[in-house]
Amino acid sequence: MLYFILSYYTGNINDYSELVLQLGYTTLFSAAFPLLPLLAFISQYVEIRIDGWKLCHLYRRIQPKSNEDIGIWMDVMQILTVISIFVNSGLISFTLTNLINYTWNIRIWIFILVSFGFLMLRWSIQYIIPDQPEYVEIQIQRQEYVSSKVIDNIKDDDDGDLINSINSKFDIPDFIIAATDIDPM
Repeated sequence: MLYFILSYYTGNINDYSELVLQLGYTTLFSAAFPLLPLLAFISQYVEIRIDGWKLCHLYRRIQPKSNEDIGIWMDVMQILTVISIFVNSGLISFTLTNLINYTWNIRIWIFILVSFGFLMLRWSIQYIIPDQPEYVEIQIQRQEYVSSKVIDNIKDDDDGDLINSINSKFDIPDFIIAATDIDPM
């Protein structure tokens, strides 16, 4: 039990390495064993349930830490997907029994075309689906605006007009308080 408690405090490196390993096996060899993505889905579903149970019953509450993103793991996953495109294209073009009667030159051209097609499909999906949803971008812009007003004390362009309109509406006199003023109150 102490192992479970200490393992969560050491970080998420084991969780990410397990995910990347399973992503690698799933994407690299899905052309050879088409049932593998379904088995990986079932495995991840069970893993999520087990991790949820461990978080609720075995771990103490941890101190929350904020992260901008998943770090280098995103780059590893993207490189892995590009490599898997070439591996699966090779498996399709060089080991498919329907292509056994073609010459090696035609198989190489099939490999190049299939790889290019999958790369274009990957790129188009990556272009169509944004990294952040629109509501997250709006919230980030709101947070930057509020922090610029509160923390950086940046004034609006129309603050002078607003102050003048409030002063004229309520007939508030302009007071200038210097650092040398002595106020008995």
